[in-house]
Amino acid sequence: MLNWKNYFTYQQSLFLKKPFAPVIGNHDDYHNQFKLHFNLNYTSFDTTKKSTYTYIYGDAQFFAINSELWNNSTTYMTSLKKWMQDSVNAHKDIKWRIVYFHRPVYTGAKDEQNTPWCVPTWFNTLAPLFDELNISLVLQGHSHIYDVIGPVYNKNTVSGSVSGVTTVNEYFPQNASSKSGGFFNVQEGTLYFTNVEVN
Repeated sequence: MLNWKNYFTYQQSLFLKKPFAPVIGNHDDYHNQFKLHFNLNYTSFDTTKKSTYTYIYGDAQFFAINSELWNNSTTYMTSLKKWMQDSVNAHKDIKWRIVYFHRPVYTGAKDEQNTPWCVPTWFNTLAPLFDELNISLVLQGHSHIYDVIGPVYNKNTVSGSVSGVTTVNEYFPQNASSKSGGFFNVQEGTLYFTNVEVN
């Protein structure tokens, strides 16, 4: 509870000036703290009690997904897929589609690439779905690294979609891929970005 109090105390000035659309992570669902602190009045995926939702801001449609239900049998994944398909079909004129959640689909964290609780379940369901729905950008966390992967289509990087990248020394976890800078064309694939998580 103290972490939640400190979070809102330290971020208060920012929250008063900027929009904030949270997503639940593996440390947020204890004692229903996430649901107690946020009243998310968006178009939500009902079975997640508004911890999975979508909204439109300008030319972009955002999807915040509760990745903590990944092991809730195939029912959750099937329902999530249909909900996202329906949401995209309802807004076909949107230019950019951005998805964010906690547990990564792709990760450069060497100790997490094959762990069943982190990647494969999401990977096998969401990677093909993001291809189908033309998702431009995926923001993910959990791996405690900074990493950019892609653009990716059909589980392979898209040839010629990246330019201006320089090779640097690996500085883990701040730069797991040993790359810096660059331009990423997401017309034919999805860019996966993992932010360094500090807890």
